[in-house]
Amino acid sequence: MSSQHSVSPAEFSQIDLDFVIATPLLTTINAHAVAAQSTLTFIESIKDKNMKFMVKTEDTAADGTTTSATKELDVPLLAITKVPQLNFDSLSVDFNYSISQVAKQTKETSVDAKLSIGAPGLLGKLLNINFKGKVATKRTSENTVNRGGELEVKVNVSESGTPPGLEKIISAMVNAIDVDNA
Repeated sequence: MSSQHSVSPAEFSQIDLDFVIATPLLTTINAHAVAAQSTLTFIESIKDKNMKFMVKTEDTAADGTTTSATKELDVPLLAITKVPQLNFDSLSVDFNYSISQVAKQTKETSVDAKLSIGAPGLLGKLLNINFKGKVATKRTSENTVNRGGELEVKVNVSESGTPPGLEKIISAMVNAIDVDNA
């Protein structure tokens, strides 16, 4: 039986590959923007806040006497708090799609035939022939298209290092903490 149906690349044209590929990429870009905004919001929320710490110090003089003092330190929160920063290291999209096709066709034919032969007169009583017959054919084939797909998206996220500008600001804040004169 020759198949009148075939699977062609046109079957794949109904799959929106732009959507399949672009959506995870755009989602990752949006997630990166949300992570960056989260970092900015965090910095904005603590940039002008300080914490007070009490530090006890002891000094020993050359003559062996010890003096102790309690100092209060005013430390910027940004200098002692971990700033949340995520880095989206990689994105991979694995897409598999298969199309299988089975053809099914059904055709039925049925023919009935009758034939009677008889002779006139006296012969008709002796000779009477009847033929009855039936011819039936049935042909079946199947045509089924199974479409399937699989999409796997992997996004690898790690904590990134502090941006150089923020690192300088935090270092300046730490260096500005005057432990000796507090």
